[in-house]
Amino acid sequence: MGRRPAGRSSLGAGLRILVVLGILGSLAIPGIPAHPGIPGVPGTPGVPGTPATPGVAHAQSAGDGAGPAAGDPPAGTETVELERAATAPVRPFPVSLEPRGDVQVERHGPLEIWRLPETGLGPFDLVMDGGALWLTLYAGEGTGPVGIGRVDTGARTFSRMDLPAGMIPYTLRLAPDGALWVADYEFAAEPRQRFVIRIDPDALAAEAYPLPDPNDGVTDFAFPPDGSVWLANYNAGGLLRLDPLGGTVDRLSTPAPADSTRTAFTGALRLALDGDGTLWAVESAWNRLARVRPGAAAGTATPPAGGAPAGDGDPGTAGLELLSLPLGFTAPVGIVVQGDTVWTTEHPGSRLLRWRPGGQAEAVHLWPTDEEGYPVAGPNDLVEGRDGSIWAVVHFVGRLARVLPGDGTVNEFFLPPVLGLPPTRVLPLWGEVAGDGSLWTAAYGADALVRVDPDPPAARVEVEQDAVDVTAGGGPVSVRLQITFEGPWPEEGAAGQWRALVPALAGEDLPDGIAVEAEPREITARPGDSVAVTLTLTADRRTPPGEYPVVAGARNRFVAAHQTLTLRVAPARSLTGTVAMVAGVALLWILALATALRLTRRGARPGGPQG
Repeated sequence: MGRRPAGRSSLGAGLRILVVLGILGSLAIPGIPAHPGIPGVPGTPGVPGTPATPGVAHAQSAGDGAGPAAGDPPAGTETVELERAATAPVRPFPVSLEPRGDVQVERHGPLEIWRLPETGLGPFDLVMDGGALWLTLYAGEGTGPVGIGRVDTGARTFSRMDLPAGMIPYTLRLAPDGALWVADYEFAAEPRQRFVIRIDPDALAAEAYPLPDPNDGVTDFAFPPDGSVWLANYNAGGLLRLDPLGGTVDRLSTPAPADSTRTAFTGALRLALDGDGTLWAVESAWNRLARVRPGAAAGTATPPAGGAPAGDGDPGTAGLELLSLPLGFTAPVGIVVQGDTVWTTEHPGSRLLRWRPGGQAEAVHLWPTDEEGYPVAGPNDLVEGRDGSIWAVVHFVGRLARVLPGDGTVNEFFLPPVLGLPPTRVLPLWGEVAGDGSLWTAAYGADALVRVDPDPPAARVEVEQDAVDVTAGGGPVSVRLQITFEGPWPEEGAAGQWRALVPALAGEDLPDGIAVEAEPREITARPGDSVAVTLTLTADRRTPPGEYPVVAGARNRFVAAHQTLTLRVAPARSLTGTVAMVAGVALLWILALATALRLTRRGARPGGPQG
């Protein structure tokens, strides 16, 4: 068997060297991921060590930022003494309801707009008592013709109750015994004698309890089973506890951070009681919650024999725990306690917090506010629906957001298109769920009330992944969604359809250079439909690296449906380094080719070895 020509053998060896060197040179180029888009695999875009952008939603374990802020006492419950602040002499005064006209009702999808018969009322807080909706009239933020309003939801009529001069009705609560409690308050630090007011709506009788100090100012109430009334003393700090039977007021002080010089608006803003009777207080100024466990309280449980006033007993004690908020949340307002989970809002931001104190925390982001022209959404109050959903009243941009139970999908209903006002003139703050499950809020600037149907239609969004990775200047990546439509959209002429929803990925912190293409570009769906959506993302080389909270979903002018996820942008590959590597690879190829040619020529010389 003859040998192959030496030239061919040398040429084959040279080509093999060339291929090997080329492969090695290609593998030497930095920044090419071995497994693009798979978190946790070495070489994946995800930028290990890159600081996370503040506000990114993620699970947080106990102790990871969940402890007290600097200057606060150590975590853990501390037994504190309540201080007897005053004996509050009750001041009865007469009240009456004056009919003022009919309410006009308009339907817009799952919303009803109840327009009051007068302008300049400033409807503010509200509670439902059977078929009567009571509301505070906070005209001119307390500087106008203030009072109490009553809407008969069956007859659709409006009546008005005036209060004594100098009393400014702010928040309103319904006690277990059917009495209405009104906070006499305005957002002003100037000292004055303020009151809390109890109204018997059946007898149309009222009485006022003076607060102990001219700096005290109450913004909320809670009614524990011992018959006392907890008061959120937002103006002056901490909490007050009123014994309506004995007419005494006790003070529970909560410490300010050691480095704070703030003297006003330092107390609890909103209150909630959980199933164990534990009081939760939102302390907005200190970015924390206070948890107050029941303690001894004298003279509050039962009326004394013969109806005599209760004595000046020991104010008692309480277990106090201060809980600084995780995930960088600031200025909380609303609160709902669901078992071991606490919800609150970030009022100067666009997030809701779902938190198990001492455990996991998650931020739920709202739809960006670009179209409203406002920097943040400003979620304010929270209320729990009868199905376990969480409703947020979104103050700055006039929305009602519903976090659906189970999967964390958010549906947001937009009020301005149906009220005909700019979002910053609507300004809803507080919410109330009626006995039939409908949600109510007051559109302060529109002199209107808004009602959401008891079982509003829902659009559930399922996102394929919790985070998506993209490289600046790199190739496109995809986010896949499944949107399922539950219940008809109740709008005339739509045959129950959800119409003209535009899929999108969006975020208030979405960096420049991110482009998103959606397929399909628009959705019109019938109840029960489930629509697959693909969002294709690219990032140009200028896109700054980091982690960005975003929402993925779809919206039209009336509603948005979305889930929260994290966008992780890896830095662009260095152009200088890439050019150098390409030049290096080219040099390797040239050297390999020269070697191959030399071997070929050597094998082709006359007189060389013969086969």
